[in-house]
Amino acid sequence: MRSLFISVIRAANSPIGCPSTLPPHGQHGKAGTSLLLVVCQGASKMEKNSVVFKAGNREQSTAMARVALAAHRHEDMLKFMKRAVQIADTEGDDPTEEERSLLWEAYKSVVNALRVARNEIIVEEERKRAVTSVDSDSDRDYVHVSSTEATKGDDDDVEDLSDKHGGGGGPANDSHIEDEDAALPGGGQGEKSILELLELYRKVMEDEICHICKDFVKLLEEQVHAQDEESKAYFLQIRADHLRYICEVQTEKDRKVTAEKVRPIYLEAQELVKKFLPARHPTRLGLALNFAVFYFDILNSKEEALRLSREAVQDVVEEAKTTDNVRVLGLFDESRSNESEQLFSMLKNNITLWSTDDDKDNKGDNTSNIWRAPSEDSRG
Repeated sequence: MRSLFISVIRAANSPIGCPSTLPPHGQHGKAGTSLLLVVCQGASKMEKNSVVFKAGNREQSTAMARVALAAHRHEDMLKFMKRAVQIADTEGDDPTEEERSLLWEAYKSVVNALRVARNEIIVEEERKRAVTSVDSDSDRDYVHVSSTEATKGDDDDVEDLSDKHGGGGGPANDSHIEDEDAALPGGGQGEKSILELLELYRKVMEDEICHICKDFVKLLEEQVHAQDEESKAYFLQIRADHLRYICEVQTEKDRKVTAEKVRPIYLEAQELVKKFLPARHPTRLGLALNFAVFYFDILNSKEEALRLSREAVQDVVEEAKTTDNVRVLGLFDESRSNESEQLFSMLKNNITLWSTDDDKDNKGDNTSNIWRAPSEDSRG
């Protein structure tokens, strides 16, 4: 066993591809040598695989990103689009409409998968916490916190997906978790409890979210230099959006620090869209939607979120009165009209949602602290 361990260390310390020398024949036995060769061959394959993401020119990288999207390989798509955007930067060009769309799609897909995973873990944490609380109360002489009250606290703003996700909620799922807990060696003594494991797993998701979002923000800051005002506003918005995703997983203190950096970016983008874009333009509507979500979710400012949303809707209505080229059934011209209409509808949905929350608060109804429908966000 010791010889096998030494072989792996030597392989790890050797250049990628293969160690400089193999262990002398017979020194480590067949098992050690075989494992060393597997490590060597695996590293060589990884090195070859990474070449594909760096070998293409701008057009080829974009084409490969489309292939990766069709193959549902979003992390690969992300690497191809980083390459395309970096080449565009060296050429002094703005990313094309397709390039920026693919870039956003790549990061959105990777980050959203992690955000959904984190929410699922939070649901399991709350469910297990409630079950543990009931079990403890049956054995001890104190009053436990109810499952309803247990959902309050740092995770107030997380939607309860127990009746919506496809992983199988309810008693069957709780039973599965309890069985896992009981199966821990030593009856759980000296081992992590299932709640501790869930917390650790959630933090893995949160670290990945932060890493990917920071990587995207760095790319936007250093290698995406838009020239026209619409592109500038667009990239400012998605930069702020990904900083907002970091805020979602931070502690209250860190969230406040990050939020202070996010708000000026949204404001800069807002100034550009109001000056250069019509009210019904999808970039302007998307910015209004996401800026409002930032106020509601991160700054806990429902009033400002409602004000921004209502202002955006009203601007579209007022603009339609003075625009000749208006569709009969809607407020939008034909160019990108579907996108604009969808964003307009999402803004109105949030106004309804947040106004309903307002009515509940005024009546002293605290159920919104337990259940809250998700805010709609133009970028997923």
